[in-house]
Amino acid sequence: MENNWKDNKAIAESDNRDERAKLSRQEDLPADLIEKLANDNSSVVRSNIAQRNDLPSNLVEKLTNDKHKHVRGTIAKRKDLPSNLVEKLANDKHEHVRYNIAERDDLSGDLIEKLSNDKHKLVRSNIAQRKDLPGNLVEKLANDENFHVRLFIAKRNDLPGDPIEKLSNDEDREVRCNIAVKKDLPSNIIEKLANDKHEHVRALIAVRKDLPSNLVEKLANDENFYVRIFLADRNDLHNNLVEKLANDKHESVRSTISVRKDLTEEVKAILKKHN
Repeated sequence: MENNWKDNKAIAESDNRDERAKLSRQEDLPADLIEKLANDNSSVVRSNIAQRNDLPSNLVEKLTNDKHKHVRGTIAKRKDLPSNLVEKLANDKHEHVRYNIAERDDLSGDLIEKLSNDKHKLVRSNIAQRKDLPGNLVEKLANDENFHVRLFIAKRNDLPGDPIEKLSNDEDREVRCNIAVKKDLPSNIIEKLANDKHEHVRALIAVRKDLPSNLVEKLANDENFYVRIFLADRNDLHNNLVEKLANDKHESVRSTISVRKDLTEEVKAILKKHN
């Protein structure tokens, strides 16, 4: 045991960073070697120490003040981080650290609100994904200047009406696509997105089970074949629309119709005519 400690001490004092990094991950390290490696000149070694379950509180606090962002960022992920250090790292100068803090389950309401106003989009994006995000901050981030933040808000299952309305008019297609697939969309939003300028949004509307018949017919006449393909896959198409799409000028639309199990002899004849 004595020899093992001496060997480990020799490694901790060596110039070989890889060996010191390996040692810093070793279980059952004596407290004096943990402390020594917490002061190592390599951020890799210190980051490894920052992950240890047996790290004493004084070294947790010490590494909270580490000069390297990755060490502080590692500390930010610790489940045993006391609230005063959580708050300290929520004010860290580097977004990498604040990003990790924004993921914590134990964030106070004040810190959630603070980080929702963070200057860096990645931090705000993390906040936008929180299950405990209050409604006023959901609405606030739905108006964020960065589309990634708005996209994460659009993906939420708990969106109230006003943000849905706002995001259904978003300038970014991907945001509107995420609104188009939401359950229980108001009928006016469905109709608006059925008239969206981008075919991907209209295509997602085309497969909604709650799409009213007038919009089904409208999208069967959509100028973009991609939308008509999606519509052709609906199980509830009336025969007149099945016949219409069987006559579609685009082969992929006709192909989608051809695999339907409810084809009449008339539709089969139409499809055969195009072969």
